[in-house]
Amino acid sequence: MCIRDRVCSAYITLYTGGDATIDGLIIDGNKSNWTYSRWETVIELEALNSNNCVQNCRIVNAPGEGIMEGGVVAFGSVNNRFLNNTIDGINGNGIHLSYSTATVVSGNNILNCNLNGAAVGHNGGAVTLSDSINHAVIAGNYLSTSRAGVGQISWSDNSNALICGNTMVNMSTYFVEARGPTMGLTDLVITGNRFIGTLAAAAENASVSIQDTGSGWVKRVSVTNNQFYNAALVMSRVDGATVSGNQFECEYSASDQYHNAINLTVTKDITVSGNSMKNGNAGVLINQATENVVVIGNTIRNPYYYGIYGVGNSSNTTILIADNTITSDNNVNSGSFQSISAGPKSTVRGNSIVLTAGYCGIRLNGVANAIVQGNVVRAPSSGKSIRVDGASTGYVVAENQVSHAIVDTPAVGVRVANNDIIT
Repeated sequence: MCIRDRVCSAYITLYTGGDATIDGLIIDGNKSNWTYSRWETVIELEALNSNNCVQNCRIVNAPGEGIMEGGVVAFGSVNNRFLNNTIDGINGNGIHLSYSTATVVSGNNILNCNLNGAAVGHNGGAVTLSDSINHAVIAGNYLSTSRAGVGQISWSDNSNALICGNTMVNMSTYFVEARGPTMGLTDLVITGNRFIGTLAAAAENASVSIQDTGSGWVKRVSVTNNQFYNAALVMSRVDGATVSGNQFECEYSASDQYHNAINLTVTKDITVSGNSMKNGNAGVLINQATENVVVIGNTIRNPYYYGIYGVGNSSNTTILIADNTITSDNNVNSGSFQSISAGPKSTVRGNSIVLTAGYCGIRLNGVANAIVQGNVVRAPSSGKSIRVDGASTGYVVAENQVSHAIVDTPAVGVRVANNDIIT
C-alpha cells in the first residue's frame, strides 16, 4: 500500500475493511494540535474485520489510540496480526484489541502510552483488551513506560490469553492487569516474560495483578518462568493456579516494609513452587481464607519481615509449607522477623532455615492444629529457633533439628517431642 497524500486532520487517520496488509507506514498524530480526544473516535489506525496484518509501521504522537482493532463492525473477526511496529508517545492505548479471536500482537516496541489516558478514556496499557477477546497471543514485545504493559483483562470474554516472552519496563501501576468484579476470567497463561520496575517508595511495587475484586473466581492460571525485578505478583480470589520457576528480586532497601514478592489473598488450589525471591519485605504472603495452598521448594533470601507468612485465617483447610530454603542477614526486623509464620491447620515440614537475627525461624502464634515436623532451623541465640506463642492449641512440633531449644509458651499441644539440638 502506498499513500502519497498528506493527511492534515482526521479522527480515524486510516482504517481497513479486512484482508488487508499495511506495511511500513509512518503516522505522526500531531497531538499537540488536539485539545480534546476520546478513544472511541480518535484513532490513528483502525483494523476492522478479519485477516488484517499491520507490520513494520511507526505511529507516534497520537492524541487518542494508536492502533485499534474492531469495534462492533468486527464482531467475530479472526486472525488479525500486529507485528514489529513501533508505537511511541500515545495519549491513549498503544494497541487496543476488541471483538476478535486469535489475534497476535508480536515483536512490537510500544512506549510511552496512556500519557493522558484518563481523559481519553478506556485507560489500559501499552496493549489493552476490551470486549470479546478470545485466545489473544501477546508475545515477544518490548512494552515500556505506560500505565500497564497489558491492561484491562477484566471479563470472562478475555479468557484464554497467552502473554509470553515480553519485556515490560517501568509501568506506573500494573505490568499485567487481570482484575475486575465477578468477571469469570479463566485460562490465563503468563510465561517467560521479564518485568522490570523502579522501586516504589512507601508502596507496593507495580504488579502482575490477577484478582477478582467481586465475589467470583479467576480460574486456571499459570505464571511460570518469569523474571520479576522490583515487581510483584498479586492474586486474589484465584481458584487453581501454578506459580513456578519465577525469579523475584527487589532492589535492596533498608528496613523494607512495603515490597512483597508474592501476595495471595483468598485463594484455592494454588501451588507456589521452585521460585527464588530476594530482598523486600516478604517472600510469600498468604492472607485470609485458603483451601489447598502449597508453598514448596522455593528459595528465599534476605527478606525484612517474613520469609513465608502462611497464616491465612481460622477457616483454612490446608496450607502446606515444605522443603523451602530461607536465609536471612542482619537487615531483618530485629524484634519481629520470622522465617515462617504458620497458620491454623497448616503443615510446615522439611524446610531449611538459617537466620542471623530476628524473632525466630518458625512461629505458631495463637493458631490451632498446626504441624511443624522435620525442619532444620539454625538461629543465632536461645529462643529463636521454633516458638509456639499465644493461645496456640492442638499443635505437633516434632522431629525437628534446631540450634536452640524450642519455646513452648502455652504448652497445650498434642506433642512437642523428639526434637534434636544441633550445633
